[in-house]
Amino acid sequence: MLVAATAAVVGCSSYKPEDSATPQFDLAAHCESREAILNERERPCNPDAALRRFARQSVIDFDRTMHAAKHGQVFLDPKEYSDVAHCGKPVVPGLIKLITNKNAYIGDAAWAALDEITNQRFGMHEVTPNPPDTVERAAAAEKYQKWWDENKTKSRTDWLVADIGLNDERGRAAIYELGYSGDRAAIPALKSLLGNRYQRPLAAVALAWIGDESAVPVLVDYYMASDSEPLRETGICEAYTLTGQTMDFNPKASPKERQRSINRWHRWYEQRVSAAVR
Repeated sequence: MLVAATAAVVGCSSYKPEDSATPQFDLAAHCESREAILNERERPCNPDAALRRFARQSVIDFDRTMHAAKHGQVFLDPKEYSDVAHCGKPVVPGLIKLITNKNAYIGDAAWAALDEITNQRFGMHEVTPNPPDTVERAAAAEKYQKWWDENKTKSRTDWLVADIGLNDERGRAAIYELGYSGDRAAIPALKSLLGNRYQRPLAAVALAWIGDESAVPVLVDYYMASDSEPLRETGICEAYTLTGQTMDFNPKASPKERQRSINRWHRWYEQRVSAAVR
């Protein structure tokens, strides 16, 4: 249920392109602030309090709205839901119990939060006019309990790393969540995806979010070199946030101007790699 930006930057200011005829690109205006992500990572979690607040009317109303939503509609999670999702692994046992709550909307929301935290997909948890019935939720709770018994000694990063090789929605979600977590233990697994043509774009963004410069070549060659202006914007936003550099790259500039900046990015990265191995 969470929706987050794929490009982020903090403390950026606008800069002038090489050619005054080129439209100006303002990093601060075009790139979403990463400050919200960093604050979310650092926000404390009280699992017991979060679970108590979860069984409130705001979550019921939210889940009911989701079931009545039209395709493509996006809603912000209420704080009572996002607080539980933020807590992660510590709330899993409590959420498993809540799946069978007498209020079907609370049970359904608990099921959705478990899907988000664990990246598992037990049963057909889909947006339908009505929440899953008692039998469906009991079956899901049983499967989650079995999974938890087998995986509770592992970290959430371990859970997600096990899924990143899946070339489907679960695999993409795992990559995104690893980047969002900021856990540097995920770096080796994410770097292993940089040679995969399908997974490397998202893996590079995840690595950038964690703070690993191995993301730079993909941010440059896939994003900044793209024919798509939105992808070029994502590339420079992520690269600037990661490195503090721009190399005067302007996603609105001409192909020739952009290529000059891309060449500078290549030289900069090669120098960084050379310095690291000395």
